[in-house]
Amino acid sequence: MGIFEASDRLGGQLNLASKSVTRKQVWGIADWLINEVVHLGVDVRLNSYVEAEDVFAEKPDAVIVATGGWPEMPDMKGKDLLTTSWEVLGGEARLTGEVLVFDEVVDHPAAVCAEQLATSGCSVTLVTPDRAVAHDLGPTNSSVVLKALAEQKLKLECFHELISVEPKGNRKVATLRHVLTDERTESVVDHVVIENGTRPMDDIYLALKEYSRNQGQLDHEAMIAGQNPFVEKNKSGQFNLARVGDAISSRNIHAAIYDALRACKDI
Repeated sequence: MGIFEASDRLGGQLNLASKSVTRKQVWGIADWLINEVVHLGVDVRLNSYVEAEDVFAEKPDAVIVATGGWPEMPDMKGKDLLTTSWEVLGGEARLTGEVLVFDEVVDHPAAVCAEQLATSGCSVTLVTPDRAVAHDLGPTNSSVVLKALAEQKLKLECFHELISVEPKGNRKVATLRHVLTDERTESVVDHVVIENGTRPMDDIYLALKEYSRNQGQLDHEAMIAGQNPFVEKNKSGQFNLARVGDAISSRNIHAAIYDALRACKDI
């Protein structure tokens, strides 16, 4: 059994999610899983970007694609002026001044990003079209996050969506629309950061489908029942194939772990 990891460390998006003081404990999930992988003697190959030919060379019985996703950019005027939360958390973008963070997902990424920006000295406004910031974190975690954001003096705006961004000198004009009243407002800031979920990085999955025994398909009723979800559809296939987590669609860590549990149960 082996893991091919494209980056220089395991952990995926949890490397970003654990950047803030408030959410740094989330790294404990990755830490435990990594320790289990080491304990079980799994062959871990870091800095290994895999193509279909590399998979064929391993002659596997099963392939689980856990390649995750990449930041999804909205189709809107001025999208080239946006900075993603990943760029901020990954250290690629070092921002100063007034920052508007727009959160379409209302989970931890935008909150973590906003907190990190505020602690670095930025004046931050966190905007969401939802009725509450960090809504998908649940009552316990969201209250901790909201307290941390309040202590950083962040401004919070709900019921607003970002519809365009335009340059204004060396600053930017963000146009917001109230989702209930349709009222438009403008905010002039130094930077606009967006968290819009992810788009699956599924190229390797699509490349392998025709060579798999199950053609990349899972029997979901069997999965739910705790049975083998791999159904033979291609007698000449070389392996069973499944994908998990953000490689399917933008989702959270609970869904990714559950995907893996159900798909790998009988491997």
